[in-house]
Amino acid sequence: QIVLQAVLATLRTRDFPLSWVMRTTRLTISPQQYKQERDQGIRRHAAPYELALSSGRGYVAGDSLSYYITGSNKNCVIHEACRLVSDPTQPCPPDLNLAWYSAQLYLVYERLGGEQAFQEELFT
Repeated sequence: QIVLQAVLATLRTRDFPLSWVMRTTRLTISPQQYKQERDQGIRRHAAPYELALSSGRGYVAGDSLSYYITGSNKNCVIHEACRLVSDPTQPCPPDLNLAWYSAQLYLVYERLGGEQAFQEELFT
């Protein structure tokens, strides 16, 4: 739990580059095809494609984009709470959703075995 608490403390201070929490995704289909399939009910909403469509930048299949989650609710709707990253080295933005990232970190911690997976003697 010491490792988890240390990472959570770092999250709260926001003293890290945005690259620590951003997600980079490659578009496998064009945003226009995604929109058509979403409107037909073939696809669900997906954050990268919603960002590509709303950005006005002319993304095409094969392009990559990076984003992070904003807000304050750990149960947010991702495709509605995401924001594009223009510079991954920028400091942590004030609108970063700490509740969501903390909840995700805890889920990963539990999947890896919780406290037993992070015993100090395992790393020495």
